[in-house]
Amino acid sequence: MTPFDSIEPIKKHLVVISRFPPVYGGGGLRIERMYRRMLADRSEQVQVLTHTGKVSSETSHNDKPFRVTRIRKRDNLLLSFVMVGVALVRMKVWRCKSAHIVGSIFLSFAAIFVAKAFGLKIIRELTSDDLIHHPNPLKNWLIKKSYRIVDLVIVPKQIIADRVIKAGALEKNVWVRLHPVNIRNFDFPTPEERGSARAELGISDEIVLHLMIGHIYELKNQALAVDALAKMPANHKLLIAGPSLKEDEPYLREIRSRIAENRLEGRVTIKPEFVKDTRSLYWAADFYLMLSSQEGLPNVVLEALSTGIPVISGSNLGLEMLVKDGESGYNVSFDPQNIADAVQNGVEQGLMKNRSGISAISQPKFDAREIDRLTAKVLGFG
Repeated sequence: MTPFDSIEPIKKHLVVISRFPPVYGGGGLRIERMYRRMLADRSEQVQVLTHTGKVSSETSHNDKPFRVTRIRKRDNLLLSFVMVGVALVRMKVWRCKSAHIVGSIFLSFAAIFVAKAFGLKIIRELTSDDLIHHPNPLKNWLIKKSYRIVDLVIVPKQIIADRVIKAGALEKNVWVRLHPVNIRNFDFPTPEERGSARAELGISDEIVLHLMIGHIYELKNQALAVDALAKMPANHKLLIAGPSLKEDEPYLREIRSRIAENRLEGRVTIKPEFVKDTRSLYWAADFYLMLSSQEGLPNVVLEALSTGIPVISGSNLGLEMLVKDGESGYNVSFDPQNIADAVQNGVEQGLMKNRSGISAISQPKFDAREIDRLTAKVLGFG
């Protein structure tokens, strides 16, 4: 029997995740979009337990199909257990049949055991491998125990699956699944659509535009992209778009300082804000730069490939199954000159002109229509 067989339909669904809109987080945005697609024609409700983040209201974002409860983030494991337990009782989670627990922070970790106590079917989704092992013996034992009691673990890459199985999960209960992308939204642009998108940004035909989308902070390595741009020809420009929080201001100042040091004021544009509609940015770009020091499976890489943009990815991220050297981009070490050389190779090999080919090869791997269908069945949707 597979995880997709003999699952009884339910009317209420529980999601536990560290960040959920309007609090910014790539995983939260992806989960919200997925549930909206899966429940578009249904009257069912999604109960969400998440952290407060910068949102003061405990029940914000309560529009169909979501009902959101927010609790304060705690680093203490015991306190997390207590707060999660109290919240889930107030949410009357016994009316749900399954819990979709996303991420690997203490909120998710505590929710696994509390949900199990209520007899819920537990689907755990990992976006990275940062809580597969812990140096504290007690916490490490709890981590391994948690993998043994969940009913299904969803992971985005085989390397994470291998580590999860080593940590205690049963191989038959691990599903390697790419994040779903709505390829009808992130599609290959027509010449008119691309021209319009570039005109809106003031980008002329001779410009090679590099794009980075996401939270502007040190983990995402936007400063390295600035250093790499300094090694590229003068017709190359960089667009950095994404929210920058108050605590990220020192890093944003560092990026601006590197721009000034390299005399790139006219070649780098920073939009330190959440961009709701990113499709036009992908349409306008020529290369996508994924230079994070750590990632699971970045949504932005999937969206970029879906629109046909070649991706320059850090070789530490393990994205070779999607970013094929010389075909859909390059996997490079974290060195500005290596990044610049990879871009030049892409230009010379015509990757910029093969957007339709990149899009056609990539889209079937993460088409939301099929992935949503299988995920809905796992979660017990009717």
